[in-house]
Amino acid sequence: MDSTRTGGLLPSGSALERAIEADIRAELESHLALAQDELIASGSDEESAQELALERFGNFERTVRACRRQKLKEKIMLQRLQFTATLALLGAVAYFGVRAERLANLLEPMAAQAEVEEPDRFNNVPFTPAAAGPVIVQIGDSIEVRSSRYSTLRATESVASDGTVLLTELGHVQVIGKTRIEVEEQLRLEYEPYYGDDVELFVKVLKGR
Repeated sequence: MDSTRTGGLLPSGSALERAIEADIRAELESHLALAQDELIASGSDEESAQELALERFGNFERTVRACRRQKLKEKIMLQRLQFTATLALLGAVAYFGVRAERLANLLEPMAAQAEVEEPDRFNNVPFTPAAAGPVIVQIGDSIEVRSSRYSTLRATESVASDGTVLLTELGHVQVIGKTRIEVEEQLRLEYEPYYGDDVELFVKVLKGR
């Protein structure tokens, strides 16, 4: 085997060169065998066919070296192209990775600020409770009466089946179907004879279950 450097690319005797040379020799030998078979088929004897096939083919070892050199160049060029493509890909990944990191660093303060401002935005919206109708007194509810001025005006009574509550000094008072405000005004009027015109009381309706 030739020990010269192949085009200055790889030293002769490398594993790559040996593998390439083995493939080349196998291919060239198959061509020689085919040419020899053709000559024998045309009437030449085996020895004459072999000599004539080699003569037509030229210097076998020189052809092997030339083919090996060309194959190595192609192989090395492909490896260089692959290496260049890999470097380009790694460079692109690194570039976009840095860009993504910078973008994340820019967006992080904005996201943090948004997290702070978002609750404030909702907190600044005035709360509007859902519209609800007045509480209507029904059978089974309880009426709680309280006065900060008169200790005797304190009671919690259930609404009976006839729609009344039993209160001290007033007896049975009809409250069913009325709102809390209506009951409160009614009791103020009914308690005026006992406590005067400035009677102070508050009514709370406790809904029954």
